[in-house]
This record gives sequence, C-alpha cells and structure tokens, in this order.
Amino acid sequence: MSAVEVFDGPPAEMASLEPGDGGWTLNYKAAAPDGHFYLGCYYATRTTPLAIRLPPTVSNCRITQYPQVSCH
Repeated sequence: MSAVEVFDGPPAEMASLEPGDGGWTLNYKAAAPDGHFYLGCYYATRTTPLAIRLPPTVSNCRITQYPQVSCH
C-alpha cells in the first residue's frame, strides 16, 4: 500500500477528508447524502483507490504507521 485516504461518500465523488491529529473523526450526522464513509487504499500499481465502505459503527480512523490505518 502506498497511500490511504478517507472519503465522505464514494471515492468517485472525490470528497477526500483531511486528517487531523494523526487521523480522521467520522461524523455521520454531517456525512454526504449516501451517509457512508469509505477508506481508499492506494497501491503502487493503481491510480484509483481500492475503496472499502466503512460500517456506521466506525467513529474514527487513525494513522498507525503511514500508510497503515486502524479504524474503530
């Protein structure tokens, strides 16, 4: 994995969130119309991220050792 991003809505909509304090805090009340956050994982051979829809029980994602992320 070469990079990671968190998106508010599908990554195709390009609503990438800026991390703060080493990670992202997810606010579902302020989420995009589809109501989901996505973890976008980039690999050296891909120009678009592999997207993983995060379940609504996830409230934050933290960078553990870039680009590794832990979501809870």
